[in-house]
Amino acid sequence: MSTAQARARRRAERVLTNGRLVHPQAPHGTTAGYVTWTCRCVPCTAANTDYLRRLRSSDLTRPIRVPIPHGTVTGYTYHRCRCAPCAEASAAANRDRDLRRMAERVVVDGRLVHPDAPHGTMTGHRRFGCRCEHCARAEVRARRPLEAVQADPDAIPAHLRVDLHDMYIARRMSISAVARLLGRDRETVSRMLRRAGIDLRRVGRYADIPVPSESELAHYRRTMTRQQIADHYDVHLATVKRWLYDR
Repeated sequence: MSTAQARARRRAERVLTNGRLVHPQAPHGTTAGYVTWTCRCVPCTAANTDYLRRLRSSDLTRPIRVPIPHGTVTGYTYHRCRCAPCAEASAAANRDRDLRRMAERVVVDGRLVHPDAPHGTMTGHRRFGCRCEHCARAEVRARRPLEAVQADPDAIPAHLRVDLHDMYIARRMSISAVARLLGRDRETVSRMLRRAGIDLRRVGRYADIPVPSESELAHYRRTMTRQQIADHYDVHLATVKRWLYDR
């Protein structure tokens, strides 16, 4: 039996449990359960997410290959090249992936549902085109703060103003960290902060912060991801990249 046939058989053997497609024989809680057995239970999904997070964090110590294969997805993702050919190759791959996901949807109770979508998330609704009840609710929840920001500032609930002030001012969390905690994007959180009367801190190259020393950066490379360093110093990710690679 070929790999494609085995994967198709395993996908057909999955059962729907609590809105997730679960394979009863998969080694749950492992990356193999997610990738090889296509199991989408919570432990398998968490294991795969943790693996990808550790894989991305290892980019800090990964050697740079030369020459960069321009015009490829590898050049855009692995080498982080943003030239026009690499950007176009990545965009074309994303379009093909989205079209493929749209074609994989099935009709369930009058709704177009994607079997592998992370149900109950904006990603499931926007990237997988899933229109199940859980994904639809997640999309509605994501749009509400933006609609409130675009309307009168008083439309922002009082408790949300308190939460924003506590996270951004008292706890000095970055906008990116607040956005991830609220499940929003940075632009939405920035508008919400301004409408709530909170002055934004100066960040990036204009931030009034000391630049870490070489020994501190060497320690961060071993113990933290770039996003964690950015959150720690409350700077943009681009600033951390300049610290790590342009010195």
